[in-house]
Amino acid sequence: MTDPNIDFAITFLVYLLYGLAFIVLGQSIVTRDLSRSKLPLAKYMYLLAIFGFVHGFHEWFVLYFKISSENLHFIEPATVAWLKLLFMGISYIFLLFFGVLTLSINRKHKMLIIWGTLGIVFALWFAMFAVIDTSSKSHLINRMDLHTRHTFGFVSAALAGIAFIVRSAASKKYSRKGAYHKAMAGVALIFYAVFAGLVPSGELFFKIIPVEAVRGACAMLLTYSLISALHVFDMEKYQILENKLSNLAHSEKLASIGKLAAGVAHEINNPLANAMLNIELLKNSMQGNETCTGSIERVGKIERNLERASKIAGEMLYYSQSKTVSKEPVDLNEIIESSLLLLGGRANYYEIEKDYGDIPPVSAIPWKLEEVIINVLTNSMDAMPNSGKITIRTYIGKKHIIAEIKDSGHGISDENITKVFDPFFTTKEVGKGTGIGLSVSYGIMNMFGGDIKIKNIKEGGALATLLFPKGESNA
Repeated sequence: MTDPNIDFAITFLVYLLYGLAFIVLGQSIVTRDLSRSKLPLAKYMYLLAIFGFVHGFHEWFVLYFKISSENLHFIEPATVAWLKLLFMGISYIFLLFFGVLTLSINRKHKMLIIWGTLGIVFALWFAMFAVIDTSSKSHLINRMDLHTRHTFGFVSAALAGIAFIVRSAASKKYSRKGAYHKAMAGVALIFYAVFAGLVPSGELFFKIIPVEAVRGACAMLLTYSLISALHVFDMEKYQILENKLSNLAHSEKLASIGKLAAGVAHEINNPLANAMLNIELLKNSMQGNETCTGSIERVGKIERNLERASKIAGEMLYYSQSKTVSKEPVDLNEIIESSLLLLGGRANYYEIEKDYGDIPPVSAIPWKLEEVIINVLTNSMDAMPNSGKITIRTYIGKKHIIAEIKDSGHGISDENITKVFDPFFTTKEVGKGTGIGLSVSYGIMNMFGGDIKIKNIKEGGALATLLFPKGESNA
């Protein structure tokens, strides 16, 4: 026979820590600003915080009436039982929404998954009335408590645990340790689902350990793991700040390069104008001569490239005077085709697969966009000197019109992947690359209000992604 004072002390300590663990869980979430986070869990963490506060209050509510039941004559025991059931049910509903919404992110038929899951759980809960003896009020309350734990308790905690485990992978790029703790929080929730949802209250493990103590241990493990995992959001903020600083430094580099390029452009404008004049005279002299048909076509290509060079030089001078260039609606697919044409016979050495989507025009400057495409294609070809495959795809994304250019080359080393847009950075041999092509392309895409990204792909090679903003006319 155990000492009543010891039983009281154990009960008090178990419920105190049990409730405290959930209150701390909620507090640790609400004290962090997650509004700008891109991690999948961040959007719905407030639901988990509400669960923590309500469930923690529920446990302390139970504790209060356990230690004060003999002195409370103003409230019926049945009313207390209904209130406990109400708080528990509300907390589990918030946890259920957290699990379902988090797991359904970026999935097809999202709303069907959400409402289907919620409908099944609520249907199971209401179905219990068909098998419960409602003639006895105490029996009804006990059975409702048990069924609420079986349906809302077990399902909500299990789904939330699975959500943590599944979504932990997204945190690895910021912190492997944080991703591990997220997964551990998921494991703790699954254990909690079993002990809080399937094991009735009052059960003893090994005849001495109350199930409430095991639930409390799961809650403390969950809170510890979650607090440890939340630093991932801090790491994400630091990474975003570093990227902004890096972009600022890159913009300053581009500004310096712009001044240098403007001087160079001024010097080459005269010889370019002279070359274009002579090309025009050469074309006129070849007109009407049938033996020069092929040569006229090649001279035409030379003329187009000279025009591009002249426009680039003129644009550099224009930028140095801090003026703006008006953009216009441009057919992205046509620009890609004209860029391939300008690359001439070199493109014939590669297998080029095209997948053009039905996309609206993008806001750009045609010849500048052509320059970006040529720079990216040239880099892809340089990565495959002995031929290879280039895949070009255009499509409409959620927020952007997107062009992807993928090659089957050797990819870019981890050491160099962050430097590809730096001015004058190149891994090519001296005389084979200036290192300004991608840097200029980066500046052009920013001028269009878009972005350019390059990354390695698992199957080998690199993927360049051009992002163009959706305007009012193509949203």
